[in-house]
Amino acid sequence: MATLKLKKGLDVPIRGQAQGSVIDLPVSKYVALDLSAFDQLRFNIITKEGAEVKIGDVIATDKYREQVQFVSPACGRVVEIIRGEKRRPLKVVIEVLGNDYRQLTAPGLDNSNSEQILSFLSNSGFLPHIDQRPCCVIPNAKHVPDSIFIKALESDPLNPTPNLQIQGEEDFFALGLKVLAKLCPKVHLVYKQNDKTKDFNEAKGIFVHDAKGVYPVCSPSFHIYKLHPIVDPTQIVWSLGVNEVVILGKLFEEGKYFNSKIIARAGEGLEENNRNFLKVNRGQSLGSILEIDQNLSKKRVLSGTYLKGTEEGASGYLGFFDTCVSILEENSKREPLHFLGIGMNKYTATKGYFSGFFQNRKKGYHFDSNQHGERRAFVESELYQRVMPMRIPVVELTKAVLAEDFEKAVEYGLLEVSADDFILPTFICPSKIEITEIIRSGLYKYSQQFLTDE
Repeated sequence: MATLKLKKGLDVPIRGQAQGSVIDLPVSKYVALDLSAFDQLRFNIITKEGAEVKIGDVIATDKYREQVQFVSPACGRVVEIIRGEKRRPLKVVIEVLGNDYRQLTAPGLDNSNSEQILSFLSNSGFLPHIDQRPCCVIPNAKHVPDSIFIKALESDPLNPTPNLQIQGEEDFFALGLKVLAKLCPKVHLVYKQNDKTKDFNEAKGIFVHDAKGVYPVCSPSFHIYKLHPIVDPTQIVWSLGVNEVVILGKLFEEGKYFNSKIIARAGEGLEENNRNFLKVNRGQSLGSILEIDQNLSKKRVLSGTYLKGTEEGASGYLGFFDTCVSILEENSKREPLHFLGIGMNKYTATKGYFSGFFQNRKKGYHFDSNQHGERRAFVESELYQRVMPMRIPVVELTKAVLAEDFEKAVEYGLLEVSADDFILPTFICPSKIEITEIIRSGLYKYSQQFLTDE
């Protein structure tokens, strides 16, 4: 067992964390399969409005890889296909009318081989739940990964902890680990140091590691960087969260798609007594999640956390990978000459305000939607390296991606990162550059040009 330690990063002192035990929330009248999370794919919608579907029925596939299937999170009738630019499918909305499942037959674990397991993962709609490195793509069901990483810790303050996410589903989680160990001999589970959850620190048949440090100690990229570095584009490394392992266990135990998850309803924009943990259906409507006696005008409703969330509004739906619904106060007012104030009550990641000399991280600071500036020239600075846990030159890599000089980008570490690794550099960026979007676009372009799917 290895202990991973992370000093370079940043614990953003966000207020508004969820508290208490998990509340079961009834499934909403309408549920949506979120395809917007896969913004680089082209979809083939194989259902139509008015069609009846069961939980686990195939609704869409990747246009160029039919083995990549996206399945229904609910049983009912397809009522709308929400489209974006150029009629790109974003969400498939289902009116919930029952609780019937598409029944699958999993291969016997003791007698199956890797080819049979991969085929079942493809046919069951599990592949989109896996993040394959390099380039963060959906796996090809023809290739066994060199190693698999399971993230069993969380350092974003608004997300629920992993032990809460598997609460009540421990047997499925253990079986999911067994399936992964059968598929690949190098399965690594990383959990938070001093976490007493036996399902993590006493997991059998896999490599177990603990980690400590600041955000993003939960980053799979950091775990892979330390334990199984990616140095060649032909390497295949999978990463999953604990909820995905539960899904896998249920598929093999019952032949059913697990369509529930534990989320946090959080954020400073909510009253304290409304910040709690909920067990919800995948793709649940945010309106049902936020069905509380509180005025949400002048608030921004996010599917996800402050650091990694998408603005959906109260009429939106829970994102495919999101485990939090957070409320952020809207603020578009300009504060005249704010840079001349001492800023005792304002957060700064550096020493830009006087509060930087007296940070009280336990207290937390007020955050809203105001960016306090607009996009400007990209200033080369060592500031980004203070929050980048890996030896990745942020500015140089970003500029290489912008110039589409992928030879240089790979030299700077493009194969080792995901877009999420640049959340903190984007958060502290004095130039207001959307570094995460630049890297996400670069990873996609590189995968299309240089990675083979054969």
